[in-house]
Amino acid sequence: NIVHAQPYLSLLPSAIASLNAGIPYVVTFHGPPNLRAFASHFGAAFLHVLTYFVLPRAAAIIAVSEETRQAIAEAFGIEESTVEVVRNALHIEDFRGLASPEGSSPAGLLVSRLDDDKERSVSAALDLFAELKRLDARWRFQVVGDGGIAQSIRARAEAIKLNDIEWCGARSGIS
Repeated sequence: NIVHAQPYLSLLPSAIASLNAGIPYVVTFHGPPNLRAFASHFGAAFLHVLTYFVLPRAAAIIAVSEETRQAIAEAFGIEESTVEVVRNALHIEDFRGLASPEGSSPAGLLVSRLDDDKERSVSAALDLFAELKRLDARWRFQVVGDGGIAQSIRARAEAIKLNDIEWCGARSGIS
């Protein structure tokens, strides 16, 4: 038995429940922690509890990339070696060579919150979209999501000449 805790508000209840049950818990970060956003949304006490109670008692701290591991170590003042990297279980090779319908354009889809803590990864996705478009002008892109940085993300897309993105806004029931 193990409890798998993920940011944000579930971290403390997960830690307390697992400690009360006498079972370990692990914490997984799917992106670099944004301490400024954590503090503004959840308060300084949340950061204190996360830094000095939740993370030190975790059986493991997991990051989905080396970049995220480094950001966790820097943000919380812990050794990088204490953060395990476990990549998302998507094997890109499984998708190579899949045929698109005849005459269709290649397409890219980004589904994300458009909040401060996602700005870096969303910007990286836009850079990828721009490079794909440079290589093949037929590429088309959709962005699903909304949040506080939506306008600045749209402005960034325009600045790098991605003027034909379909902005779909927030959606529910995506599977």
